[in-house]
Amino acid sequence: MGFFGGSSVDLTSPGPIGSTTPNSGRFTTLTLAPSANTTPFTASGYSLTGANAQSFFDLSGTWNTTGTPTAFKLNVTDTASNASSLLMDLQVGGTSKLSMSKTNILKCGTSWTLEQISGSLGIGGPSGGNGMYFYSQGGSNTTNAFFNLSNAGTTIPSSRAYGWSSSTDVAGTHDLSLLRDAANILAQRNSTNAQTFRLYRTFTDASNYERLGFLTTNTTRYTITSQNAGTGSARSLEVSFYTAASDPTSTDITSGCFSVWKNSGTGTIKLWANDGGTMKSVALA
Repeated sequence: MGFFGGSSVDLTSPGPIGSTTPNSGRFTTLTLAPSANTTPFTASGYSLTGANAQSFFDLSGTWNTTGTPTAFKLNVTDTASNASSLLMDLQVGGTSKLSMSKTNILKCGTSWTLEQISGSLGIGGPSGGNGMYFYSQGGSNTTNAFFNLSNAGTTIPSSRAYGWSSSTDVAGTHDLSLLRDAANILAQRNSTNAQTFRLYRTFTDASNYERLGFLTTNTTRYTITSQNAGTGSARSLEVSFYTAASDPTSTDITSGCFSVWKNSGTGTIKLWANDGGTMKSVALA
């Protein structure tokens, strides 16, 4: 069958579409209707040598629209497929480097996973691995990490703080910080700002509580105090170096130590001291 000056197309065995000369074929649209159980697109022979760096795909376009376009879209009707089926799998040398499953699991390599779990974000690492690091761009996961999550717990470098800010911006300045002073030493500090630590017995709201306060706000002294407000009851403060239920003996209090003790039967409050093995006391009330 001849068309356009005698040229012809063999529909049973068509030749190349466009031309064998690069960049010379052009399509307005291309719609495929492949047969079942076939691979619609197959490309082979892509190879780079020397200093060449051509892309396998090089696509470009322009969006000048009030609509909401999607550059790449794949919509699979999953009537029945294996649970391990993948929507995408990028490999190097036959080894998977980045894949996306049909169940919303993004996997890097063969171990690290990122997935949605009951509305939360789940991140999983290899069993026995060093954990998951968060670090700044250009940093190293072991030397410049902000923190590390692993099966051993959460690790924060000694140069960084676990802090809170009064701002709703998580990048706001810390006005309360916990830091590591040295091995086995936890510090609550913030430059020259005085700190307060509160240990609550009960808490209903900011106007109803019972608590123990450790204060450094006074300019001349430090204070340990029992505090209460609203429906909270005033509680006594006891500093004790012994566990005996009655008046202490010479062995109950370490030599050189003092203890405040109240006899619940008589209501007498005494200050006890172990002075070189001799127990001494004075009634305070």
